[in-house]
Amino acid sequence: MHRGLLIPEIVDLIVAELRPTGRNLGQDERKDFAALARTCKAFQDPALNLLWSEQYTLINLLKTLPPHLWTETVERHHHPALSERHPGFAVRHFRLTGPFEPADWEVPLIISLLPTLGLRYPALTRLHIDLNLPPSPFVRSMVLETVLQLERIEHLDMPQLNRAAFDHLSQLPSLRSLALQSDSVLDISSSPDDTPRNHPFPALRTIRASFPSIRFEFIIEFLGLLSDCHMPELTLFGESIVTKSTMGSVYKALAGHLSHTTLKELCIAPEISQEDGPPVTTISDYAITGYELAALFCFGNLVHLHLLATVGFDIDDPTAWDMARAWPNLRTLRLDAASVLCPPSRMTLHGLRGFAKYCKSLEDLAITFNASAIPPTDDSPDTRILQTSLVRLDVGGGALTDPAAVAGFLSDLFPNVATICTHRNESLRREHEWDIPDEMAEAYARYTSWKRVETILSKVANSYYTS
Repeated sequence: MHRGLLIPEIVDLIVAELRPTGRNLGQDERKDFAALARTCKAFQDPALNLLWSEQYTLINLLKTLPPHLWTETVERHHHPALSERHPGFAVRHFRLTGPFEPADWEVPLIISLLPTLGLRYPALTRLHIDLNLPPSPFVRSMVLETVLQLERIEHLDMPQLNRAAFDHLSQLPSLRSLALQSDSVLDISSSPDDTPRNHPFPALRTIRASFPSIRFEFIIEFLGLLSDCHMPELTLFGESIVTKSTMGSVYKALAGHLSHTTLKELCIAPEISQEDGPPVTTISDYAITGYELAALFCFGNLVHLHLLATVGFDIDDPTAWDMARAWPNLRTLRLDAASVLCPPSRMTLHGLRGFAKYCKSLEDLAITFNASAIPPTDDSPDTRILQTSLVRLDVGGGALTDPAAVAGFLSDLFPNVATICTHRNESLRREHEWDIPDEMAEAYARYTSWKRVETILSKVANSYYTS
């Protein structure tokens, strides 16, 4: 064999040249590539990669299961019409027979095979491990050992990592996405012999970490491992009820460890249901203010920002304008409340003018404001603020008294807004007025008022689009 065929890149180019352009592989060509895969080991992986990249049936994939789990039968039909037009017409049946639940004695055996994945499949690029098993030292050690054997992984979804596994992943040149889901504290503490790692995660594009039972103080420590990381997307889920002081520390940790220029998408949220929440008497300790948000103003290239707070946000008009100036590239901004215990908003309709002026690409805005007072409109063509990208506005629990006047103000700023959402929008939409309990009467009245605003804005948006 020619020594040039020992270079994988050259073999990849040869196989790419054999592939037809502008169309999918035909049946004869698939047979050719199958024969090529059996010719020699140099062509095996590239040819198989090409054959498996286009699949129009699950049968081929299911046939990789052990043979005792499936059966395939051929049923010939003798209908006169079919026999005349299609001699030898037959239907092939593929059935999964199972069982697919491993026996108790098989689980340790299956888990013990995990660390061999990297050795058996050195070209493995995507791995998702989701073990619905009680935590144990054995399972944990096998999972972590699996990570240490991965060399070419690109997309990894794991239940847990320790410091050694995390450091190993941080030096992989191909890792693009990392997802972590854990109900227990990860062991990320450093050891005395640890040496600093330069330029961690060189190819990482996104991290999604869900720690529903872990305090946000741990997440702050976790963010310290991402220093000098230039990933564009980060999603973090943590404990349910978080004070504004703790969340402010998380925001400061983000600003201190992540790249200010490359971060484009950020989502920080507690795992909480709308029925949960802190005591009513301490709401002010949980509502995030402009002081905490200011730590994130350094991320000037944000495109999508979603922040979920335990009881929402307590911001005013100057803070709204500061946010708009800090994040001019936003297409999505969502400042949501996780529970129904929300403080009255100090932001007015004037605060929306900041987003109309500075965020020209903003399409989806979720922010609570008080629309009871209508600011004077600016009819001057030289100073009027107009933003035509916004199409969806989520007002949370925002108050209003005159739907027609509010719709007129909003249509002057955002003529293309056609959808208005409120807190508990979906649940209230399904209710009938006579079925609303007394404790939800105020919320339902606010919902119907905002829906009248939506009706007016939809007509304005349609007329703007057709004009």
